[in-house]
Amino acid sequence: MAKQKKSMIGLDPLAWLKDEAEDAEIIEEDKNVSKAKPKKKTVRKKATTKKPATKKTAKANKTDNGVVFKIQAVQDISSVSAIHSELKALLSNEKVVLDGEQVERIDAASLQLFYSFIEAARIAGIEVFWRSPSDVLSTNAKLLGMEEALQLSKVA
Repeated sequence: MAKQKKSMIGLDPLAWLKDEAEDAEIIEEDKNVSKAKPKKKTVRKKATTKKPATKKTAKANKTDNGVVFKIQAVQDISSVSAIHSELKALLSNEKVVLDGEQVERIDAASLQLFYSFIEAARIAGIEVFWRSPSDVLSTNAKLLGMEEALQLSKVA
């Protein structure tokens, strides 16, 4: 007879995060697997020293016209948390200019991040302007219906 074990994955992939995780459990059957142990291979690796990969993030520079925040060429979800903390630090300025000239690729998560920054700045009374938003940035914002929300027409 097959042994039954509980799985934490249900129809909702995040159900295990909820307090009612037990409600989302399903039962899976273990299939009989050969009990023979696989042979272990010994692989020797050369001793190399690798430097940890560093994530390139956007840069903010202070100018007479406020702080200019340069958005990196490839802005995707992998760098959103780093950019979020940098944008959060910019909320102490009177004027912020988002430089989107170099943007070659940007995803929805990044656009949502910039929208939330613009809204937080508006609430704090901070002026936010764009400097030369790239065609890719403008097109992606338009495709997602965020062109007006991101105030891309508000150019410094």
